[in-house]
Amino acid sequence: MRKVLFLVVLALMVVAPMAMAQDATPEATATDLTPISLVLKWVPQAQFAGYYAAVAQGYYKDEGLDVTLVPAGTDINPQQYVAAGTAQFGTDWMGNMLATRDAGQDVISIAQIYQRSGMRQITWKDSNLTTFADLKGKTVGVWPGGNAFPTFAALTKEGIDPTNTDDGRYTLMGDLNPFQGFRQPATGC
Repeated sequence: MRKVLFLVVLALMVVAPMAMAQDATPEATATDLTPISLVLKWVPQAQFAGYYAAVAQGYYKDEGLDVTLVPAGTDINPQQYVAAGTAQFGTDWMGNMLATRDAGQDVISIAQIYQRSGMRQITWKDSNLTTFADLKGKTVGVWPGGNAFPTFAALTKEGIDPTNTDDGRYTLMGDLNPFQGFRQPATGC
């Protein structure tokens, strides 16, 4: 019983200050909001749920922002939208950001939410492909929009030239040996 009472008191100590702070914050009016656009890395899907939830629950408005989420796709690169002034913010992997900067576009990375890329090359266990060196001469699937940079860097490190078709093909379709996937960090759920 003491344990339950302790947990209830602890929860109240955490929740009560947050509730009081929320009540003390004046709600912004529509004229006080700063309109911004955020270009997502891909089409609406679970990895962007936090952005959509923040819009729906008014978190951005509480901070004085009128946020428009712009879904991307194969023909939409977040950095290009930001560099062109079409959007103020975009989400992307660091590899694509660095390549965009290297190409001369004036964009700035203000935060990275991952310490390491979540991109992985995935293949069937019975393929016996276990290292990047094993990919020489294979058809390797990579995602568009700058997602190929980590794979190309790993291939280059193994002495494989991703631009040389004798070393293999790097494509979005076809009879793939390994293909690119995404590893979501564990969240304890």
